[in-house]
This record gives sequence, structure tokens and C-alpha cells, in this order.
Amino acid sequence: MFVIAMKLTGQEVIKKADTFDDLPCTCALKRFVSCLERSLKGKRLCNNICKWYNEKRKKGQDFSYRFTGKESKCFAWDLGHVTETLLQMNPDKNTVLKLHALHNAAEKLRNCVPLFSRVRITEAEVLQLEKSCTEYFNVNALFLQKVNPTVWAIGYVKKEMVQTLPFGLGFNKMQGREAKHIKLKKYMENTTNVQKGQRWWHVDRHKHISLVWLRDIDPLSAKYRRKNLEVQAKAAVGEYYIPKKCSEVDFCYCGLRKQQKAD
Repeated sequence: MFVIAMKLTGQEVIKKADTFDDLPCTCALKRFVSCLERSLKGKRLCNNICKWYNEKRKKGQDFSYRFTGKESKCFAWDLGHVTETLLQMNPDKNTVLKLHALHNAAEKLRNCVPLFSRVRITEAEVLQLEKSCTEYFNVNALFLQKVNPTVWAIGYVKKEMVQTLPFGLGFNKMQGREAKHIKLKKYMENTTNVQKGQRWWHVDRHKHISLVWLRDIDPLSAKYRRKNLEVQAKAAVGEYYIPKKCSEVDFCYCGLRKQQKAD
């Protein structure tokens, strides 16, 4: 969508503006960034866009950005405002189609996210994840020409894990981040006195105790009672990425308020 905003702004307007502040307030890029800051609360992202425009754009460097968990949640909740802002700039038919495809792909990915990292998951939720991943793959393949086989395959991988373990991908969420690799290294320090063949068994046991077992028994509770971890995880993660307003009558599933038709 950032690329589309640059395209709708036009090269003539961009060449005349040496800095981001020199851009007219009515141009697509300025309204796009304003929407990110006002509706999605992405102040850090907006600062990086302005910095790229002022310093790196003339050097021919592409814009790159690494999202935080907070910003990912904001995009999952209010991406519809960004789509609406760009559609108000009267783009051509091809751009309109691409915007709708991007928004549809974002919604499918939003449906997948609450199910990606869940440890305990039902068979119905696995089928829902598989369906959302397939639809996300199809949208990218048919309309965006940007296929990501990983997302498509992850629905089938989770299905296999549930059938064999049975656990979801949340059991394997120690991979993929530097901080988690550091934590994994600390787990290895507790395996110095065991046989080499049993090292990873102890690491996985330590990881399961810290991520699953301790949360399940709730040691911070005064009564030390056992809680239903599955219900808690579903409520916490599901509502975290899919806001409650999407299920209300006055709101669309994209997160925007429905408009009343005139009589």
C-alpha cells in the first residue's frame, strides 16, 4: 500500500518536494502517512517513512521496516482505514483491484495469526486455519503475483502436528527470533550433566514447563487452582488480533463502520 501511495502521489509532485514536509497535504502519500499516525497509531512507522523520504529516497534505497507486535495489532484492527483513504484518491481500476486484493489478503492473514502460535487447538480450528491459509495463498497467486508457499503450507504442517503430537505450532515457537535463540541457549546450560543424546529432550521439557505447564497450573493464584488454558488462550490471542467490533452489527468484518443507505 505504501508503493500504491507513492504511485498515486506522482513523480512530478515527489521531485518538487525535497523533504517530506514539502509535500502538499492533499497528496496520497501525505494522507497515507497521516492515516497511519492518526488511525493506526503508528508513530514509529511514520517517522521511519519520513526519514527514508528525506535521506534514503534519493540514494535509490528501498524502504524497509520491521514491525513490532503492537504495530501488527494496530494494522490487524484498523487496516480498513488505510484502504479507505487510498480509495478516496480516485485510483484507476487496476489499482482499485490491487487495493481490494491486498486488503482481502490482510484479512485472511489476520484470521490465521490467532491460530498460528496456539499450543492447544481443536480439529475445527485446524480446518479453519487450513482454509484461511489456502485463501491467502490464492489471493496472492491470482491478484498480487506474489506467492508465499510458507503461509500456504503452514496450515497443513499444523494439521500434521496435531495428528501426531498432538500440539499446535505454539509448541515450536522458540524458533525465528534472536531473543528466543538466546533463551534456548540458556536452556542448554541446564543440560551439561546429561548424556548428549538426551540433551534436546531436556531442552524441550524445560521449554514445555516454562511455556505450557506453569501457565496451565497458574502458580500465582492463591488457591493454586488449575485453569482452562485453551479457553484463556483463545480469548486472549483471538481478541488481540480480531477486535470485538468486527462481530457487531454496525461494523463490517474489516473493522469499518457500516454506512446507512439513504431512502
